[in-house]
Amino acid sequence: MSVENKIKTITDLYDQTRRKYLAKYYQNIAICPYCGLNEPDTLDHFLPKKKHPLLSITLYNLIPCCNNCNHKKKEYDSSVESISFLILI
Repeated sequence: MSVENKIKTITDLYDQTRRKYLAKYYQNIAICPYCGLNEPDTLDHFLPKKKHPLLSITLYNLIPCCNNCNHKKKEYDSSVESISFLILI
């Protein structure tokens, strides 16, 4: 098996395991923790992937939230700034 195929196999296994674990981990969250209004339909990287690449695949850095809040947050760095921007929603 080539190196590329081994990497793809490992990546596929990781993605399958992560999806299964995430569904179980977040199943009881009914509303977006940012706005408290909408149902979560996406996962947000609380600490941005660009500034914190090692945390980009960490379960504890993924926050279930609504698409609206995730879109407004974008590259906002939660480790440096407060989350008062969500009051404007």
